[in-house]
Order: sequence, then C-alpha cells, then structure tokens
Amino acid sequence: MRKNIKAIEEKMKKLQRQMKEYEKFYYVELGKAVEQWFLNSDSVEVLKEKIEKIKKEFGR
Repeated sequence: MRKNIKAIEEKMKKLQRQMKEYEKFYYVELGKAVEQWFLNSDSVEVLKEKIEKIKKEFGR
C-alpha cells in the first residue's frame, strides 16, 4: 500500500513539473507573438488572431 502511495506521489510531482514547463512555453509563445506584433506594427486584430492560434495550440 505504501509503495503505491509513493509511486502516485512521484507521478504527481512529475506531472506538476511538466505542467510548469508547459506553462513556461505557453507564455514564451505569447511573448514572441506580442514582440512580433510590436515590431511589425500590425493591427490589433492580427495580434488577437495569433493569440487565439497559440491558445488552441496549447489547449487553453
């Protein structure tokens, strides 16, 4: 029983680490999109489209 609990705890820790990494990638991608929008002086609609695409890609 204790071995199962330890294994589950380890899996949960691993999933939490993966989630943090995933979240970092999400924010990096958003930052890239905003930077490109800022440098290219595109319209706000272009930025919204890029953000929606990133959200879909990351399942948010």
